[in-house]
Amino acid sequence: MDRGLLVKRWGKGNFVGPKERQKRILVILASSSNDADPFQYIMPGIEARARELSIKLEILPLEFIYDKSEEFVTSMLEREKFTGILFLNYICGLEPPALEAFRKTRTALYWPHVLEEWARTEHFYCGCVDTRKTFREALQMLISHGARRIATIAKIVGSPDYDFSGIRGYSTAEFLALQEQLGVAADPELILNSPYDKASIYAALDRLAGKRIKFDAVLCMSDFYAIHVMSWLKAHHFRIPEDVAVMGYCGYPGGKFMDPPLSTIDYQYYQMGYNAVDRLLQIAAQGPAELPLGGVVDYCPCIACLRGSVEKMRNDQSENCYEIRSSFADRTPHRKRAAKPPRRKACMLSGE
Repeated sequence: MDRGLLVKRWGKGNFVGPKERQKRILVILASSSNDADPFQYIMPGIEARARELSIKLEILPLEFIYDKSEEFVTSMLEREKFTGILFLNYICGLEPPALEAFRKTRTALYWPHVLEEWARTEHFYCGCVDTRKTFREALQMLISHGARRIATIAKIVGSPDYDFSGIRGYSTAEFLALQEQLGVAADPELILNSPYDKASIYAALDRLAGKRIKFDAVLCMSDFYAIHVMSWLKAHHFRIPEDVAVMGYCGYPGGKFMDPPLSTIDYQYYQMGYNAVDRLLQIAAQGPAELPLGGVVDYCPCIACLRGSVEKMRNDQSENCYEIRSSFADRTPHRKRAAKPPRRKACMLSGE
């Protein structure tokens, strides 16, 4: 709500000053019906912080400005006098001439969550996740709980309709070298290339099964991959994490309600949106500035969340690794094993 400020004038008294213009933030949001789109989880944080600061949000679909001219977008921004703009997309999503208007605007502009590779080619303020560092942490979490033969599933080869390529910033060769450095199996057969859809993920795991490759954990490119990985494992009578541990990545809010709850590297989407409003206001207060190529990149803090899909994993490697047969149709629902004596506490890793 607009409120006038009290102004004290010496010898005259207190007066109501002129009303302060309400701050307005334009949020440009790409339309998506995909559950894996992170911006639907970032938006609530933006809305909460805007309410606290009595800021009005104006939501504009990205599609609205797809085919608009540079002159149209420039005129709109000059006329509306927004306090700032939040762009919710991994990359701008626009081609010149409309993109030129945003490059030239004097209105404060911030991308809360983009690919670092794209941010380094532009002149904007951007928020990014250090994917190499955090994906390594995901791998280390599995290792610290006993995993030694870790299958990794990701969209490794990029395509025109999919922006990611590689294993969260690693090439295949780099990731194998990282595994070797950390003392676990660096087996190319354990790296599964799959786009994000249930059928492709199932097919990749079926191929691994057909090769009778042993693995004791699956490291997933995202929590959304992990959902289908866990479904596949359960369908083939594997216990999670006793037989095969599953590690997600990104922090899908529903992951903690899965059975078992999904371990993950949490991007903290809500907090990302909440902080984006403050960062945008900070940029606006600084005034227009000519940024160098690569702009200004803020690395967003992430949290490693240890949950049931990993934390109860057994530290007996001979029992964790299973040879999966090429045909699961011949397998009995429950495999019988010889009784084992209770493990001694000394056999467990610290923290388990």
